[in-house]
Amino acid sequence: MAAELRLRAPTLDRSVPKGFYDQPRRLLLTGAASGMGLHLATKLRKQGHRVCVTDANARALSSHWRR
Repeated sequence: MAAELRLRAPTLDRSVPKGFYDQPRRLLLTGAASGMGLHLATKLRKQGHRVCVTDANARALSSHWRR
């Protein structure tokens, strides 16, 4: 009987430390022309963060955001 080989992928702790977003941050957000990206970018801006937004749909992006 062959020995069973068990592979385990390394785990990374990707959680954000508590209080990380309490101070203003500079963020790059993709997909901000609609849906969740638009909602998230709007919420982050209202919280005082500086948000750089991008999207493949330039027309929709420019209708929501200005320079």
